[in-house]
Amino acid sequence: MTSLVLELQRDALDPDVSISSLLRKAHVVARKLDVREFEQWTSNELDGYPDRAPVPEYRVIHGEVKAFNPYNGIWMPMVMENAEEAERLSKRGNNQRVAELEALLESKERKGVLQMPFSKVVANNLMSRSNLPVVPTLVVPQTEIVGILDAIRNIVLNWSLRLENDGIVGTGMSFSDKEKQKAAETVYNVTHFHGDVSGSQIQQFANNSSQTQPSSIDTVALKHFVDEMRKALPELALSSENHDGALAELDTLEAQSKSPKPKAAVVRESLRTLRNVLEGATGSLIAAGLLSLLPKILG
Repeated sequence: MTSLVLELQRDALDPDVSISSLLRKAHVVARKLDVREFEQWTSNELDGYPDRAPVPEYRVIHGEVKAFNPYNGIWMPMVMENAEEAERLSKRGNNQRVAELEALLESKERKGVLQMPFSKVVANNLMSRSNLPVVPTLVVPQTEIVGILDAIRNIVLNWSLRLENDGIVGTGMSFSDKEKQKAAETVYNVTHFHGDVSGSQIQQFANNSSQTQPSSIDTVALKHFVDEMRKALPELALSSENHDGALAELDTLEAQSKSPKPKAAVVRESLRTLRNVLEGATGSLIAAGLLSLLPKILG
């Protein structure tokens, strides 16, 4: 008859066995042996760690603080002068269910990047200092998720090896009273894996989506930009198509600047078009000056 603990070892060594399946079997073993701490650990991994609770150290994710620029479609590093703050913001605890982490890796349609959004307070603070209407987030390499799953597999494997070493292997799906007594007398400690970082979740971000927050519009800055670009148009040497398109976008922006409730989406789209026009005016100091006015409009 098979041994549940030896099955657990085989599953831990088999890369084709999912971590979710491995944890369920480990949970059964822990429950039958009444090893409470290990049982709680498997439950947390399967169901997710409670909000604001400490997470294991292997679940502390390291990434890079960046912001997605919708105007040119690239991720920009957020430069921070305070090295201590930069280090603190570059790591976050993750409290997601293992199944969710596996799904992030296994999706055949995975596109874009993985990210761990900051709270609104932290994001707004960073945005106010950068003076850019883009939302900062922690961009996470895929290897960080792989590391979490690999750490879990190793923990289960080492625990099952220790059980065997203690003479606890079971018969079929059961354990003898002697084995249960031995398990009760032994400390199987997993708390040394725990850190003090509260958890948050990894999300997927598609590069063709917008990550800007609902923004307030500085209508004074908007009107100033419109007036300055109207005056500068003759000196930008634009093609007739770009010139006419720019005029149309400026008319839209002027109307929005006069509206009691300007629409951020409309303003953003027009500014994006004008930004492309200005960036095409290679080497123009006037265009560079106008581009510098854009971040002041959406706050």
